[in-house]
Amino acid sequence: GESDTTAPQPAPVVEPTDLAVVTADLLGARTACSGDSECLADVLESTGTPFTPGVVDLPADQRTVTLLDEFGGAAVLRAEASAAGAPPQLIVIVRTERGWLLRDVHDVPEQ
Repeated sequence: GESDTTAPQPAPVVEPTDLAVVTADLLGARTACSGDSECLADVLESTGTPFTPGVVDLPADQRTVTLLDEFGGAAVLRAEASAAGAPPQLIVIVRTERGWLLRDVHDVPEQ
């Protein structure tokens, strides 16, 4: 059998939630919703909150998301465009009974 040559698999380690991945997925889902409010209800904490356009609207492969801070059911992440030109934005996500949702997007103030 094949199992003779493969090393035994270690027990899976439960990683902490990678909030950068979660946020990138949320941003992608938001874009895919194309403004459909029922769709966005699974992505946004409040569908009535307009987001500042920018890096968050780029395709996933054209931006990076980095966790900056996490505190009790909320987190702040920084989205940056892979290409020069688009200024970075800050994203706030919150943990709800429905999972992590996007709360807000801000432009990063210029230094």
